[in-house]
Amino acid sequence: MAAGKHFAGSRPTLSEEEVDAVVRSAMERARRAVEEPLYTLSSYEPVKVKVRVPCVTDTQVDLALSSMAQQAGADESRLSDTDWVRQAFGVRGLDELRADVRNDILASNMRDADRQKGALCLAELASRLQQEVPEQVVDEMRQGMRAGLEQDLAQSGLTVKGFCEQTGTSREDLERSLASQAREAATQGAALDAYARERGLSASEGEWPRLLGVPPAQLAEVARRARADGSYDALARTALRNKAADIVVTECDCTYSYETPQEAEGRLQEMLRNGQGTVTPGPMGTSGLDASLPLV
Repeated sequence: MAAGKHFAGSRPTLSEEEVDAVVRSAMERARRAVEEPLYTLSSYEPVKVKVRVPCVTDTQVDLALSSMAQQAGADESRLSDTDWVRQAFGVRGLDELRADVRNDILASNMRDADRQKGALCLAELASRLQQEVPEQVVDEMRQGMRAGLEQDLAQSGLTVKGFCEQTGTSREDLERSLASQAREAATQGAALDAYARERGLSASEGEWPRLLGVPPAQLAEVARRARADGSYDALARTALRNKAADIVVTECDCTYSYETPQEAEGRLQEMLRNGQGTVTPGPMGTSGLDASLPLV
């Protein structure tokens, strides 16, 4: 009895807000348990994907060099001036600058290939899902994405209307895009839930810094706030999904194929014809092609 009293007395007292958050969290778990099926996959074997790695062409390097010269306040003719190149870019001459730019683009292409690999792995895993994700779950995902977009735009001083006008996108097209992304993300999330359960995975709070990008020094405060506002379960679920995604990508059977110089030149010319050939210089080169991976 004494031991029991000691244990009970050592427990922290919850505020009314924290009690409400616990109740809301429990109710949310119960609601989702009713709404969402027990997800399963047709196979839990490693996924197989093929990744195409872009080739770096002389034309691409020349475009990057020209853009860098313009950003330095000159035209590309100054690139033949060794003294100017040395002063503007901190290299010994054009040959070294060209080599640095080529290496930058190549490294960027490899990073893009890795992101493409991750996206393909998740898409392949999602194709194995045996159940449909409830429409309400997809709609909640869409609303969350829209709220996130609105918040990001507000930080840049834009509204959704202003963003659509600036990008030439209709509100209808934007909503269709959000709906498509939401369905894709919800399906991938469900597939990762099934994979994590089958593999018996778990993600402790101590893993949140790696899985969620939470600064270790802020982990305790983030967890406390999440418990207080009822978002703890959602964060824990996202951490587990990210852990499952890491394993899926790490264990995948990936085959790389490499673009030929001729194919790369044709791709670049097509981009230029479509007005997509802008080259964005980085510190010593370009950003390459950006193949984005939806976050889970």
